[in-house]
Amino acid sequence: DEIQQSVSEENHRNLLAASLAFVAMLLALILLSPLSLKLTLSRPLYEIMIVSSLVVYAVTRHVRADDWKAVRFLTYLMISMFLAYATVLGTVFSTGQIATAFPAFVLASPLLFTDRRRHINVCIVIHTAFFVCMALAFDSPNLIADDIINSCLFAIVSMAINSYLIGIKLRNEYAQLQLAELGRKDLLTGVKSRNSYERALLEYPTRCKLSLSCIFADLNGLHELNEKAGHANGDEMLKCVSAALKTAFGADDVYRIGGDEFVVLACDIGEKELRLKVESGIKDANRRLVLARAGMSEETLQGALMAPKQEVYLTSSTKNVMSVDVPVFSTKTRTSDPNDIYSYGFAFTSGDLDASVKSLADILPDMLRLAEVEKSCQLMAAEIEKTRRRVNALEHVIIPEAQENIRMITMKLDENERSTQVRLMKVKEMVLQDARREEEATKAS
Repeated sequence: DEIQQSVSEENHRNLLAASLAFVAMLLALILLSPLSLKLTLSRPLYEIMIVSSLVVYAVTRHVRADDWKAVRFLTYLMISMFLAYATVLGTVFSTGQIATAFPAFVLASPLLFTDRRRHINVCIVIHTAFFVCMALAFDSPNLIADDIINSCLFAIVSMAINSYLIGIKLRNEYAQLQLAELGRKDLLTGVKSRNSYERALLEYPTRCKLSLSCIFADLNGLHELNEKAGHANGDEMLKCVSAALKTAFGADDVYRIGGDEFVVLACDIGEKELRLKVESGIKDANRRLVLARAGMSEETLQGALMAPKQEVYLTSSTKNVMSVDVPVFSTKTRTSDPNDIYSYGFAFTSGDLDASVKSLADILPDMLRLAEVEKSCQLMAAEIEKTRRRVNALEHVIIPEAQENIRMITMKLDENERSTQVRLMKVKEMVLQDARREEEATKAS
């Protein structure tokens, strides 16, 4: 699929370039037509081909490059236009000359595009047969044999060259895709690498319509495990965790961004969808278990489930979200073999029991994530309620009391200011009276 998409994108680009180049060539021939009678007679053909090429160019512009069916149709339409133009030009408009346009176009046209060898070869054979028919109908009798032999020889050469070059192109495309895949994926765990993560950060906001969830997973104890048990066991731990993340969220959204750090980006997955997914998994597991109980004896069923082979280690930590410590759960299995969930042999147990165990193992990561999400919601809801009560106390008790105190203090200050002003006025009046008495005493003496 990736090779097909890459080939489709290349053909899309070549379609745009080839159609414009063909139009430019035809316009040049129209401009030169006054200098040659043959070009003048061929001018209607040029005009028809210009209109057709512009239509193909306009349609190609509106077709997505990854729509390989539409691009393939336009590709063969363009090749057919080239070869039909060469056929008509070499037979209808050049009855007394050997056709040179068809051999040139039959060699060059298929090399512009890439597709399955047999498809292009069939296209060449069909148009060669059409050229032979046109040569028999319009060519001079002494030129028919030469034109037919030339067209067949050049068609065979074109098919041989085309088959060889397409093989080289496809091998190069496959090698490039392999190199790109090595750059996109982590070789140890199989999840996407940090390079893919950095590129995806720009894509996820456009992909998500409702919500974007981001989950960070940091493996505790990986360094100690590498030192004590060796790096092989540490690698197994990384593979186990990455397998659990891929099972829970899909391989396209899990990234390994460091030695023991993973990131999961999930679009439009809310708590409701997660709960429905978990409940559906539990219902399916219970249904399978009921069917298994109906087809097996109770002793056989209990004996099969009595000694589990696989063990799951749950690690709980916390992270701070808006000043609230919410839980973060991480799991690790004793072994990385997915078949270790079956602790019994398959000889005396039913397939429904296997399906029930598989369903429970598949929904375990979702159950843990749901527990993490719900507990986080409960803690954050409690913190929001506590904050609401504090806001209510501030709004209805503390702030009104502070405002009342401010009003009382303001009134007291205003009263003190008025009292001080009255005392100053009284003192001023007493001073003025003393001054008048002294002045009268001075005049009397």
